[in-house]
Amino acid sequence: GDYAALLDLGLGYRHNLTDKATVKLDYALSHTEYDEFTDFNLTIQRGSADIAYDFDAVDAGLSYHHVDARLDSEGFLTMRQASPYLARLFGDSLYLRGAYIWTDKEFDGNPRRDATADSLSADAFVFLNGLSTYLVFGYRHTLEEAEDAQFDYTGHQLSAQINQHVPLFGLDTRLRSRVRYEARDYDEVTTSIGARRDDDRYRFDVSLAVPLGEAVTTAAMYEYADNRSNLDSV
Repeated sequence: GDYAALLDLGLGYRHNLTDKATVKLDYALSHTEYDEFTDFNLTIQRGSADIAYDFDAVDAGLSYHHVDARLDSEGFLTMRQASPYLARLFGDSLYLRGAYIWTDKEFDGNPRRDATADSLSADAFVFLNGLSTYLVFGYRHTLEEAEDAQFDYTGHQLSAQINQHVPLFGLDTRLRSRVRYEARDYDEVTTSIGARRDDDRYRFDVSLAVPLGEAVTTAAMYEYADNRSNLDSV
């Protein structure tokens, strides 16, 4: 057991190039500082850019993400990700989005872990009462190939969430419940266990956001994770 202080900062910019083309830029900083296990202090910086165009029948776009992660103030991971996507609204109640995602990872000091991945993802937004109540269902299929074949894996991720506006003490609060399941089947034998690694990761969270005036919102969240694997450290 340990305690940690967490800091999250974000900046965003959006601009309409034309009545059909939009560009978005984002920067995010996340830092975790542990009281005792300082070797796990983690700083993550992420920059992203997204350009989208409305073709009337379908929305098309391209997004790019650049991530730099530092562990205990030392370089740990650099990740680049590019993703073209298509999306369309069907009537007033169904919004579908599909994407291809290319990822490149570089691990400082551990080049055997360097990898590239190809993913296909699909998301469905079901609006039951406009933005007041809606469901989100998602699926992602990933093939990752590393420099060391024991880290190659095929992954599947399923997720579902419900978002609701709930009146509470006269305030328009937002309640979100989300569940996610991820399975990773590794292609080759993991040397440390003498077997092919097999991971199953379950996660559930629920959050309540309460507005405190026009410019401030406070939120509370509970999160539960259950990671199962034949590799003990997972």
